[in-house]
Amino acid sequence: MSEKQFHPEGKGEEERFDVLEVVAARNSGNIDAERQKLESFAQEAQTREQEQELAPSDSLHGRKRHHTSSISSKANTTEQETQEDERGGNGDNDNDSFMIKVVRERQKIHQAEAEATGAISQPSTELKQQPPTAGGTANHPGAYSAAPGTDPQRTTDLRLSLVGLPSSTATQIAGLDPELGDVTPTTLSRKPNVVIQVPPGAEPVFGPDVPTEAGPSLPTIQSDSFSGGGLVEADPVSEEDDEAMQNATQVDTEQIKARTSEIKRQNHRKFALAFLGIAVVIIVIVMTILGGTGSFSKDPPEIIEATPPPFKNATRPPTPSPTQAPTQYLVVLREELNLPTATLDKIDANSASAQYRAFDWLESNRELYDGLLPWQKQQLFALLTFYFDFSGPKWPKVVGKTWLEEKDVCRWYSAEYGAFDEDGGFLEFAKLNTDIQQATARNSCTFDGKFQALVMAQLPLEEEVPQIPAEISLLTYLSALSLPHNKVNRSLVDLLSPEIYEMENLDYINFWNNFLSGPLPSEFGSLTKLDTIGLRDNQLTGSIPASWSKLTNMKDLDVANNRLTDSLPDFFSTLGSMTKLTSLNAFSNWFVGPLPPEIGLLTSLGNLDLKRTAGLNGTIPTEIGLLTSLERLNLNRNAGLYGTIPTEIGLLTSLTFLDLSHCSFTGEIPSEIGLLTGLERLYFMRTKFSGTVPREIFLLTNLKRFYFDANPNLSGSIPTEIGLQTALEKVQMYACALGGTVPTEIGHLTALGHFWIGDNPSINGRIPSELWSLPALTSLGLARNSFTGPVPSEIGMLQALTNQTATAAGSGVNIGGNALSGSIPKEIGQLVGLQYLFLGGNTGVSGGGLPSESGMLTSLVKLVVSGSSLRGSLPSELALLTGLTALELSECALTGYIPSEIALMAGVKTLDLSANALIGSIPSEIGLMENLAELMLHNNSLSGTIPERLVGNESSLARLSLENNPELSGVVPEMVCSLGYHNASEGDYAGLSFDCEESVLCGCEWCIC
Repeated sequence: MSEKQFHPEGKGEEERFDVLEVVAARNSGNIDAERQKLESFAQEAQTREQEQELAPSDSLHGRKRHHTSSISSKANTTEQETQEDERGGNGDNDNDSFMIKVVRERQKIHQAEAEATGAISQPSTELKQQPPTAGGTANHPGAYSAAPGTDPQRTTDLRLSLVGLPSSTATQIAGLDPELGDVTPTTLSRKPNVVIQVPPGAEPVFGPDVPTEAGPSLPTIQSDSFSGGGLVEADPVSEEDDEAMQNATQVDTEQIKARTSEIKRQNHRKFALAFLGIAVVIIVIVMTILGGTGSFSKDPPEIIEATPPPFKNATRPPTPSPTQAPTQYLVVLREELNLPTATLDKIDANSASAQYRAFDWLESNRELYDGLLPWQKQQLFALLTFYFDFSGPKWPKVVGKTWLEEKDVCRWYSAEYGAFDEDGGFLEFAKLNTDIQQATARNSCTFDGKFQALVMAQLPLEEEVPQIPAEISLLTYLSALSLPHNKVNRSLVDLLSPEIYEMENLDYINFWNNFLSGPLPSEFGSLTKLDTIGLRDNQLTGSIPASWSKLTNMKDLDVANNRLTDSLPDFFSTLGSMTKLTSLNAFSNWFVGPLPPEIGLLTSLGNLDLKRTAGLNGTIPTEIGLLTSLERLNLNRNAGLYGTIPTEIGLLTSLTFLDLSHCSFTGEIPSEIGLLTGLERLYFMRTKFSGTVPREIFLLTNLKRFYFDANPNLSGSIPTEIGLQTALEKVQMYACALGGTVPTEIGHLTALGHFWIGDNPSINGRIPSELWSLPALTSLGLARNSFTGPVPSEIGMLQALTNQTATAAGSGVNIGGNALSGSIPKEIGQLVGLQYLFLGGNTGVSGGGLPSESGMLTSLVKLVVSGSSLRGSLPSELALLTGLTALELSECALTGYIPSEIALMAGVKTLDLSANALIGSIPSEIGLMENLAELMLHNNSLSGTIPERLVGNESSLARLSLENNPELSGVVPEMVCSLGYHNASEGDYAGLSFDCEESVLCGCEWCIC
């Protein structure tokens, strides 16, 4: 607004208008005072009208008085403004028009704000234009009166100041709000105020000129509706009129201040509440717009309304689907999860997807998880997606613990369980292999609840295993991903979603035994924190990707038992940058070529296992001596390795395990092996070594296992120094060319439990009694040597075999094939934990047959005394050996009958009583032995008929030999021919007939009809 608009033409600053105050007196408690003011004003107005009837009518215009007319009903504002503009032409009308517009525009703004906040109140009454009161004139009509129903107690005083103001205050007039303005009384310096009373709720109308009884018509002014009192402006009046009106404008100053302050506080509260309401609406709108897009979405997806799919819980609110607008809760949930756009697309597009099911589960269980932080809900969503993608609902439950039932995801699997057994139950932690234990040993979460290790084995998966969901990458703190023994049966590259290669904290990957195929993923090279890769027992092909050379933090690399075809020089070239590598398992692959000298660069290597590498050839490079940290070296079953063992092997002073078995090494065993003082296991089986076993090897006091068997070119004897190796647990030197006697110092080996030196015909002398007193001995193999003397009665002193509950698998005593004599001592009955007993081949053993104490060997699985001179009858106590599976007593001098109690040995599969002097009939009860597969009764003196049950259709026999029993009669079934006992071609079948239809029975050349 320009300053000119405030100055009537030809007037100075003294005549500028100024609105000092607007006093709202509604809600006032002084109703009588208000009524008196109204009556006083009406009387004074009537008196002035009468006085001015004598004056010329145009004198009012000469003094530029702004006349007010009676207020009528609201007319068309636009038409009134046009009429007022047409009547313009002097300063009075210009100023009137300006002030009218100020009031009108301000009231429009006020009304719009009030409607937006709900604070506006519609007028309860409408001010009507009334005829002038008695004595009123056209120039000064009577006071306005409200329409019927108007509350006179809420009349509002409006004051207009005629004191001039500077132009800069013009905007204050336009912004003046009669209800909210802070009005304070001002002492008039020049012009008195004119007071016009307007009832609250009235609508002042500033319309066309209203004709009067005398004088020219006066302009009226029309404005928008008022909820309370309105602002009415007037022209300056004469000093006489001002003086007359002064009494009507006197108001109690203190009362105005108090009332104004009260109105201001009320309106401040109204505006505060209105602002808060607007803020809430804006926030809800913004969240609604942003909630459906996800944090990674650039454009918000369109939400289509439709019927949602059915849910298990009918009482919970619907979840978002491709066809349903999400509820406010779901909008917030989607925002909290901060899911990638691809995940949101899967949720919205497919209600059968794991992503949708995970989201649905979260929504269904909101009461459990609403208290979680957004990152906790995000990791929960990731695990749920994995659960539903990998047949989670079919996983067997662990007692008291299962996925989804524990609120804390860190307890969804425990340290006690991490894998399933073959029957679908969980394996106990102690039964897991070492590598799974290492992964499971990591706490599943960090101290502050960040999920860091996902280890699940032997999951009952569907036939078609999906890709590991990309949402697993939402587990940003995940460091271990271990899914061994799950029979995935798909390409490794296809199994892993690309997002997994972006998981910067991942340092452990284990996919053992999953039937994975295809090449090794080159993208592993981007996971630079990786220190463990376990891909053993799969069907992977190709070579090690060159990008793996970036894995400089690698410590444990296991690609064993696959079909990798890399050349060993290239293989070790890629691994050359892995200077932190401590374990390399690459056995059972199709690598080709020799061990390159670059192997010496892996100075941190602690384990090197290349056994059963079909294409490995050449010699062991001398650079092997640089691997001073090496603890395990396994080159077993590499027939292509030849030459001598380099003496540098003696530099591997950290070595605890050395296996060079089943290779083609020649020459003597280097004595430098005696420098490996930490060696615990030494395996040189089935090689081409020659010479003697170095005496230095028997000085390795930490040695626990010593296997030199099947080396026919190794000679020498067992030195007395063996008594110094008190840590020895297992010794095998059978099938060599050793000689001499067993030193008595062997009695010092208190930890020895397994001692096999059989098939060394040059070992002779007596079995030292110190051997039977070894407290840990459970397996003794002295067969086919040249030991002499009686069967020692000390055999019953084997302490480890006298306790049945402490029986070790494979426990046994084999002293057959020697030159022992005498009888079987009854002390043998004390070996209740014995499983195998071999006494055969000792032709000097005769005595009184099997002692009845043999029936006490209740753990016995196999008893072999064949080829001895054992006499006497079969003891009926044999029936007590219910665990026996093989009884071989052939080629002895046994006499008497076959006891029918023998049929109580229901577990026997092989019964060989051939080549004895047994008489009588074959007990029919033998036909009840359901597991019997081989029955050898030939070369005896049996009689009678063949039991029908023995050869019936229900018989389990696979081999039957009855020849050379002249007194035996009956029909041999056709199936006997197919039992495969071909030595019967020379037997005598006198008295037996065959059920055959052809000249050649069953196609057997020796079975002639």
